Amino acid sequence: MDKCCGGIIYKKENNQIQYLLVKHQEKDGGHWNFPKGHVEEGETEEQTATREIHEEVGLKVSIQPNFKESNSYFDNVNKVDKTVIFFLCKAITTEVQYNCDEIADHQWLPFEKALEQITHDDAKKVLIKANQYLF
Repeated sequence: MDKCCGGIIYKKENNQIQYLLVKHQEKDGGHWNFPKGHVEEGETEEQTATREIHEEVGLKVSIQPNFKESNSYFDNVNKVDKTVIFFLCKAITTEVQYNCDEIADHQWLPFEKALEQITHDDAKKVLIKANQYLF
């Protein structure tokens, strides 16, 4: 079992909520999703999410209370069962900086455009729940 944690990161700009999506490198599937990564020994899920967000996109975030969603699936690339836990995170800083070689691109998008851009249906469902939570 492989466990990852990450965040649905949002900011408010011109009275509109925008979500951060990242495009993973082609070697990792080239898909659009949210920043996330593996839990390290001794970390809480929240600590993993904030560390991975900072490592992947250089942002500081605050985890919003009472929102936690998880997806479980079989990872065909690594041949392992995987669980991904997402927290809803408000961006404290908004200037994205790639601090690792896993991310190829990023976009801040309003809800409808973010929903179109996300590659996997399970991530789309998490975004819908996050957006409902905010509104």
